[in-house]
Parts: sequence; C-alpha cells; structure tokens
Amino acid sequence: MIIKPKKQTLFFVFGIFLAVSLSFLVVDKTMLSSIKRDLIQSFFSTDPGFTSLMNLIDEGDAKFNNYYAEDLTYYSRQLIPSFFTAIPKIMKYKFQADPFERISIDIPFLEYQQIMLDRNNAIKSGLIQESSFVKAQLMFKGKSFEAKLRLKGDQKMHWGSRYRMSFRIELKGDSTILGFKKFSIQKPSARYHPYDYSFASILKGANNLGAVHKFAHIYVNGKDWGVMDIEEHMSKEFLEKQKRKESLIVRFSDEKKMNYQRNISKNPYSLYRLSDSSLYVNPYDGKNYLKEDYYRQIYTYISKNHLEFNLNLYDVDSFSKSFILSTLWVDWHPLIEANSRYYFNPYTLKLESIATDQRFYYSLKEEKESFPNFINLPEPYFSVISSHSFQKNLSKNLDSISEVVSQVENYFDVASSFFPVNKQKNTAILSANMVEILSNKVEYLDLTSTDRYSDLPPETSSEFLKPTRDQASEFIDHLYVRHYKNGKLELFNLIPDDVKIKGILYEGVVVKDLDIILPSYLKVSDPLVIETGYPGLLDKKISILSAYQGFERLNQNQFSLNSERVKNPILENTFKCSNFCQVKRGTYIFKKGRWVINSPIVVKGDLEIQAGTHLEFKENAYLIVQGSLHVSGSFDNPVILDSYSDFWDGIYVLESEKRSYLKNLEIRNIKSLEDDLLRLTGAVTFYRADVNIENTLIDNVTAEDAINIVESDYKIKNLKVTNTISDALDSDFSNGKIEYSNFMDIGGDALDFSGSTVAINNVKVLRAGDKGVSAGEESFINIESSYFENIGIGVTSKDSSKVVVNNTSIKNPVLFGVMSFVKKDFYSQQPRVQVNNCVIDPPLSYMRQTGTYMTVDGKEVTQQDFNVDELYKTVEGS
Repeated sequence: MIIKPKKQTLFFVFGIFLAVSLSFLVVDKTMLSSIKRDLIQSFFSTDPGFTSLMNLIDEGDAKFNNYYAEDLTYYSRQLIPSFFTAIPKIMKYKFQADPFERISIDIPFLEYQQIMLDRNNAIKSGLIQESSFVKAQLMFKGKSFEAKLRLKGDQKMHWGSRYRMSFRIELKGDSTILGFKKFSIQKPSARYHPYDYSFASILKGANNLGAVHKFAHIYVNGKDWGVMDIEEHMSKEFLEKQKRKESLIVRFSDEKKMNYQRNISKNPYSLYRLSDSSLYVNPYDGKNYLKEDYYRQIYTYISKNHLEFNLNLYDVDSFSKSFILSTLWVDWHPLIEANSRYYFNPYTLKLESIATDQRFYYSLKEEKESFPNFINLPEPYFSVISSHSFQKNLSKNLDSISEVVSQVENYFDVASSFFPVNKQKNTAILSANMVEILSNKVEYLDLTSTDRYSDLPPETSSEFLKPTRDQASEFIDHLYVRHYKNGKLELFNLIPDDVKIKGILYEGVVVKDLDIILPSYLKVSDPLVIETGYPGLLDKKISILSAYQGFERLNQNQFSLNSERVKNPILENTFKCSNFCQVKRGTYIFKKGRWVINSPIVVKGDLEIQAGTHLEFKENAYLIVQGSLHVSGSFDNPVILDSYSDFWDGIYVLESEKRSYLKNLEIRNIKSLEDDLLRLTGAVTFYRADVNIENTLIDNVTAEDAINIVESDYKIKNLKVTNTISDALDSDFSNGKIEYSNFMDIGGDALDFSGSTVAINNVKVLRAGDKGVSAGEESFINIESSYFENIGIGVTSKDSSKVVVNNTSIKNPVLFGVMSFVKKDFYSQQPRVQVNNCVIDPPLSYMRQTGTYMTVDGKEVTQQDFNVDELYKTVEGS
C-alpha cells in the first residue's frame, strides 16, 4: 500500500478552503472566469475523492440541473458546511492507496502549443470549430504507446481550464490501454458522474448498447491532472465487448448547426435545415469502413431508409428500452441527435439505439405537468414509439427495464465506489418513477393519441418569415448533396425558399455551368436530381455552387452512395404456401415428399418440417425462419435438405421466442447465406433463437462456419459435421451443451467459442486443420472424456477464457496439444487452462505463453515467450 505523504495532505486541506473561498469570488450563475476555473481544476487535480463541488451537496433529488447549480443561494448556503462534513471522508480517502491506474501523456512542446491554440480559439468563439490531431506518447504499466490526440468537447466545461482538458485519443497499432484503442478523457463531472455511468450500466444490463467508462490517474507532461473519466470510442472493440458483431455505427447529425447557432449567427434562422437528422448520416471511421463495398451498401441502405424514417430500419426493442429508461430519468437528453448513436446489426439488418450522456434524474410525479413532451422526441424515436410494434412489445421491454431498475441502488453503489466522498444519491426516486410508469403506461408511453407536431408553418401562413439578408449572409450551406456511384446527384434544399443552382465542381474545378431554381423544401420535399457524368466513389470531391439572396456557397457531398438498389432479404421474398406447404394454427408445415425449391423462402412465423420431407434447393435458394424451426424426422425416415445441383445457400433462424428442435436431419452441400445486405458466416445460423439439435448430419460445407449459434442457448447430441472448408461449429456469446458428437475433416476449428459457456462431453475430432477446441473472448469451456486426433492444435484458451480438460486424449497434434495465449490485449483477465488426467502426445504437449495460466494435474506448466501473430501465420496462414 502506498500512503500519501502527510505534508501533501495538509496542503490538500488548505486547498479545500481555497476552493470554497474561490467559489464565491464570482457570482455569475452560468460562467466562471478562466482564473477561477484554473484554480478549481488545479485543486481537483489533487484527487480529493469527489468529482465536483456540487457532488458534495447533491443527493440525487434534482436540486441542480447544471454543473454549477441554478439555485446559487441554496448552493452557496450548503457548500461550506458540506465541506466541513466531508473533511473526515476526504482525509480517510487521502491516506488510502491510490486505487487508479496511472496513464502518463507526453505531448511535445510545439504540439502542445497547437492544443492551447485550439483551446484559445474555442474560448473566443464559445465552441470548438476544428481541432487538430497532434502526436503524443502514452505510458501505461511500463509500456510506451504512440498516439495522436486532439482537444474535444462541445461545452466550456471540457476546455475552460488549461488543467484537466478533454482529449480524444487514438492509439497507433493494435495495442490498447484499459482495453481501449480509441477513447476520450474528460473530468468525471463532464459526464455528470455518477448519473451517466449508472444510466449506461442499466442500459447494458437490459442488453442495450451503452457507453463504457473507466477511470485513471492522468499525468500530462509530468503535471498531475488527477483522476479522469476514460470513455471508450465507438469501435469494433467497443462492440465485441458488448457481444455485438463488428458493423457500422452512425450518427444522424454533425456539428455544423451548433457552430452556426453558437458562433456564426447573431440571429439564427429557426427554419434552417442545417444538420437535419433525416439527411445527415455520419459513419464512425467512415473513411476506413467505406473502403469495403459491403459497408458502403449498409451506409446506402441506412441513408435511403432513414430519409423517410422507415420503421423497418429501427430495432423497436432497443429503441423502446432507451426511451423507457430516459423517461424513467425524466430526461430525454441521451436521445437527441447530438447524443444518440446507432449500431447496424448485421443479423437483423436494423439499427440499435446507443443512448449516451445522461444527466440528473427527477421525480416523475413532480414533473408530470411538463413531461412527457412528446414533440421533443427525435424523429426516429417518435416513429418507433408511435408504432404498433412498440405497443405489441411494450410489456416485454418494460419488464426488462423494470428488472434491471430493481437493482438500481447497486448500479449507483458501483459508480459511487470510485469517488467515495461524493454525496450518496437517493435512488428511491428512480424506483418510485418506475412504479409511476407501470401504473400510468398510457400517460407516459402512449403516443397514439398525440398529434404529430411540426414547427414548420405553411409558407402561406402569416407566421412564416423568410430569412433576412443578414441571416442569409450567415448560412453555411444552402444544400445537402448526395452523390451516387452512377454519377447521379440528389440536391436537398436546406432553406424554405428558392435557391439558385449555378454549377457543378469536381475537386474544386467547375465542370458544368447550371441555371436551375431549387424550390423551397416547403413547396417540394423531393430532392432535385442531376446527372453529372462523374461516376465512381467520389467521397467529398463533388461540390454544387449555389446562390441565395446574392450570397454564394459551395456545398460538398459526403460519402458516395451505391446506385444499385440495396435489398433486405429478411423483408423480401416472403413465403406463400404452395403445393408442399400448409398452415395450421399459424404454423407453416412442409409436407412429406420430394420437393424442389427454386427461390429463397422467408417464413414469418414458426415452421415444421415433417419426417420424410426431402427438399432440394437450387443455387441461390435458402431458408429463413423468423420464428422457431421444428424438424421432426425419424431414424428410418429423416428429413433431408440438399442441393439441386452444386451448393445451396443455407438456413437462418432468428429472433424466436420459442425453442427450435432439429432431429434426424441430414443437411448436405451447403454454403453460407449471403444475399445482398444479409451476409452470414454460417451455413446454418441461429441468432437469438434457442435450439436443440439431435441425430443430425451436416456434410460438405463451403462456409466460414458449418453452424453458427449466436446469443442463444443450445443442446447438441449426436451431431456429425464432415468435410468443411473452415470451422464446424462457431458459438458466439451463447450457452450450450455438446455431447456424443463427431467432427471430421474440418478445414479450420472443429469447435470455436467466443464469449460462451459450454459443456463438452464425449466429443470426437478427427482431422482438423486448425484447433479442436478454441476458446476466446471470455469463454468458459469444460471438456470431458473427449478425443482429438490429427489436428493443428488440440485445445486453446485465449483472451480471458477458462478451459478445463478432463479425461481427454489428444493424438498427433501438428503444433501443440494444449495452448494458452493472449491474442487481444483488451481482455483484462489471464486466459487459463486446467488439464486433468489426460493423454497428450509428446513432444510438444503444452505451450503456456508468459502472462497466462496453465496447470497439468495440479502442476504449473513453464511459461514461454512467443509471438502470437507469427504463430497464426504459421498455423492459420493468416
């Protein structure tokens, strides 16, 4: 334990009284002077055990709704006695060991001057207009990390003081710090600690995506900045740790409107559609993601469907849970365009809500006169909450939030544990709000009787006023420009008045003169379409010269969209019963017989396939079931699913509330299901669909995974998978049991587990090109009485996984029998392997990487250093 020096503690107590005195030097309720901010943040750099002066007083009863408190009289009266009351807690905290990891940030002198220049510009304008990335070096746990960083934050709390400024940081290479590769640092008070931390934790407890916060002791160029909030940026690592497959994350806004309102315009024009959330679709790391055509397709699909707020684009359940929890908080701040992010789920082909930046909560009973004010809901949420699907699933989503909120005190206790001097919050208010919502669902959650609100008066109305010339001179853009790969442009007017289109520019050079009037968006809602003759991916290379009231503007396109129609196969190809099908009590039944399937089948409901049914799928035909799948073959009369010729496109069962059962089934000559927007890695895929598989054969597979089970519970018995080009079974974030099953002639891993808990018993693996069992991403695997022969590696444990191997034989491994190693350093726990009473062929039976844990019959295996990347190149050819 490291005890902080007594001298420092005495200085610290003096600092308390200095801070208290300083808090009364300025009586301005909304702004503190730069000197005062510097002194107070210098004080908080000493790590006093609380996050803001307000948090010494705030009990969670919503007396304060901004950082410095509106009721200055009450605040001033309570501050000094609160300080005196807190001093024993502060002293106790200061004499404890520092519980936080240290991160040192070194910024070269000239680079730091650029940071300060950006800060000075932000202070002058009241907003960061554009901040520059600069080089930096970070030190963490004795390791050095090259990085780039920039100043960040929309409000002065992020950069008003030269101490404890907010940075956006990106590490170079593949290494991470605290599990983060891209992250932001800011004062905990800038994220309203403990409110946003607890709000995000509750969302994640309800299986929604939520912000990830950690805390570290930050030093900048040797200067102690105290404990700061480390928030993970939207990234593939962010998704993986929350059990989501990598995909596009978007935001429906940008900073232009904020810049216009705060910095540019003296009299902002209210009907200016700059940063309109229906038009502006900004993908995170879009420059890199959109190099791949599949992500360009997703981006195009989102852009087109979001323009009309198509309900099929939005995941109703995730939106509902974000809305319900924000209503419980009596604050929809996390739902607004600036704070909402959206994850495109590649399994459902829908956007999931990521609500961020929550503030204080309030009593719903006390605020019911002014809340809910549905007209303030962002349009995507308005569309969802107004839908029949919202009401249909309301009870389920209410139960989900209610169950997590029943533990709300525990969530706040965890958040408070980081800063024990903060005043304890009264979470009974949130519990009471939950009761109030459950008792008055219609009042708080039903929009069916609410008229749709519009703040855009008709152009003929006497209320409608066109922009003045002064307002027109301040407009940043006149148009929103979309460019398509075939060269077509769509021009959207941002002004409720006619705008003149004068020309097209390519990379700043005029290539076409025009003289076109684009009508007001109140007159014509559809965009103006122009053919440019410039096809291809021309991201940010096309500009339109426009004029309004004598002021010209260049309006640049963003990312080019695909020209071809993007198909969502889950919504299309809806199946209608034919001669081999009947419907009984809402269940589709495929009848006994031999049938040829010419085209894709999408069943919206439960499906039963009777014994003796033989389906032959032509090329590009497949089966999607949005419900449960019940295959009821018999031992003498199995169900056979085969190709008509060559390979067919697979089976996908998704989002079923009922369990599926596959028994006495043969699946042959199958490949992965890939059709336009839907691209699955599995030949047979179950997503959020629990399943039992028994006496089933899968043979001759050209897919990354013969079976892929995702976020599901499963039981597998007597499964046989043979002749695959890659993995046999891939279990992602699922729980299951596999017994008495055989895997033979497997090109990749026989059994691959990510974030799963699985029991394996009496399993045989013969001839696998890679691993018999691969456990990663915090999996827990128990292997009993199994047999592996002629495989690359018998069993591996990596990335915080734990594997127990009992009474098992591993014969003729190409590389090693059992291995433990770290592949992704953002997992914090040691991978572990325990081997008991097993027969592992020598000489290379075991390989334990330094920093992992492995025992054989209770004895630790010697650690060795080796390069995992080189290993994978050797074993996997990657």
